[in-house]
Amino acid sequence: MKFFEEDALKAILAHAQLETTKIYENADTQMKREAIEKQQAV
Repeated sequence: MKFFEEDALKAILAHAQLETTKIYENADTQMKREAIEKQQAV
């Protein structure tokens, strides 16, 4: 079972393409943390 549905995660991460979102489906905790920190800096 996925924690997030792909479309919901796509919207949360503000990705235009689902392919970009799929990178994060198998991301480890550190990758997710870095992505969130990067987004917050914007």
